[in-house]
Amino acid sequence: MSSLPVRKENAYLAEVIVKKNKYDLFLFIEDEKLNIMYEIIIKKLFGTNLNVGKIFPMKNKPNVLQIFEEWKKIEEKTKNKIVFIVDKDFDHLIGEEVPHHTNLVELEFYTIENYLISKEGAVTLMKHRLHTYDPEELDEILNWEWWTSYTYEKFAELFISYAIAFKYDLGANCSISPYVYLNRETYGIKENKIEEYINNIKKLYSQKYQKEYSEEYEEVKEIFKNQNDLSYEQLISGKYLLESLITYISSITVNTIVDKDLIKTMLLNEYPNDNFQFLKYRITQIINQ
Repeated sequence: MSSLPVRKENAYLAEVIVKKNKYDLFLFIEDEKLNIMYEIIIKKLFGTNLNVGKIFPMKNKPNVLQIFEEWKKIEEKTKNKIVFIVDKDFDHLIGEEVPHHTNLVELEFYTIENYLISKEGAVTLMKHRLHTYDPEELDEILNWEWWTSYTYEKFAELFISYAIAFKYDLGANCSISPYVYLNRETYGIKENKIEEYINNIKKLYSQKYQKEYSEEYEEVKEIFKNQNDLSYEQLISGKYLLESLITYISSITVNTIVDKDLIKTMLLNEYPNDNFQFLKYRITQIINQ
């Protein structure tokens, strides 16, 4: 059962109504720790042309959807002032689709953290760690193509099994810490731990259903394909990719302790704006209503 927001929905909406003439946009999001990320994204997309009043963190997706439903009763008062943003995650696997509405935006990727992962961001982080700006040296040390290929492929196997576990209620999945599978000392993914998890899900699935696990695996895998290629950003949680990237860069540079929020800010500032065009389009739709 999801924990409800501390304040009643009408209190949040009343605040928006009171302040709507002072600001251009109010956001309702899931994670209470990611307000700054959304502030940066809006500034990246709109510069100083959009004055954000407040970002309301609702703690989880059901709470965002709940306040969205409450807002629809009075949407005419603020329809060009509010955007509700939710992660994509795995809900669509169990038939839970996000309602189609201009003011309700489902991210294209698994979570907002997926938008922190880019070569540009990794290079900038390395510059701070290595104190060098030689692009060829950085590129050689980073070996971005190897990291993405290795990390994405290994975690894809795990997350397809996570998706099956989620779909059929076979136990813990995406809530498991990524560090169960990451070697903190020298970068590497603990393939034995992934295999252990997958084998357990295979066993549970076989006990519950009269169907080959391999068939289900291929069916779920097909859902996450985009023009025959696996869409890793829709399949794999950005939390896993972020922790993997930080661990990897720490292993190939100076392993200094840096505030993780500062790392997120640095990575987000370097993330290509082109990949946010869908969000810019949706927000522009809202404010122009």
